Amino acid sequence: MVHSLCQVIADYHTPVGKSLPRDLLSTINASVDFLVRCRPLSVSMGNAIKALKLYISKIDPAAPEEAAKSLLLGQMQEWLNEKVAVADKVLVEHAVTKVYDGD
Repeated sequence: MVHSLCQVIADYHTPVGKSLPRDLLSTINASVDFLVRCRPLSVSMGNAIKALKLYISKIDPAAPEEAAKSLLLGQMQEWLNEKVAVADKVLVEHAVTKVYDGD
């Protein structure tokens, strides 16, 4: 889901006379509504959406579109690494201490 939302950001172009943070947020909301119709959101999916909306709300409306999109994509990649990859690594390290030869 995070990769899909990142693709929406990458493909997004701000319409003339609109602000990137406001218009992108409405685009993301439409995408999330579609996802919810397809399947219920899990807690982690909700957390990812909240993080993305927070990052969008902090974008300077005067920032160049490509710079803002690049920043958002970087922040989402960082969030994904922190919340998924690092958590996975920690769980594996902990599980290894619980498994012994002969189990």
